Amino acid sequence: NVHLRPQLSDAGSVVSGYFTTDAIRESQIRRYIERLDDDLPTLIVGDFNESSGDAIEFLAGRGLRSALGEFHPGEPTWRWTTSMGQVTSQLDHLAYDRRLLPLDTWVIHGGRSDHLPVVGILVLASESS
Repeated sequence: NVHLRPQLSDAGSVVSGYFTTDAIRESQIRRYIERLDDDLPTLIVGDFNESSGDAIEFLAGRGLRSALGEFHPGEPTWRWTTSMGQVTSQLDHLAYDRRLLPLDTWVIHGGRSDHLPVVGILVLASESS
């Protein structure tokens, strides 16, 4: 389970944070994945704070895919109400490797958090045959 750096600068700016925090999230996911056992199936879930970006691209380069992106591409998992209306994005992911097979994923549209619950059903790939 991960919670990567939000798209906020050290000063709290969303605008500059959008352009400066991608590399930080990639560095965080690199450090995280170094600690995983390569012999075990891998599932990395949580708040990636990016719909696409360096952390997601790094995982894709390692063969991990977004289960939510396959079943519901772009479906919002995050929402924030502003004076201009609601802003949404898919910032939460279930990234899995080839040893797992997603059967379904979905977003539960409820609760008071800015992030919506994401549910996934995955099995070992060898169990699916």
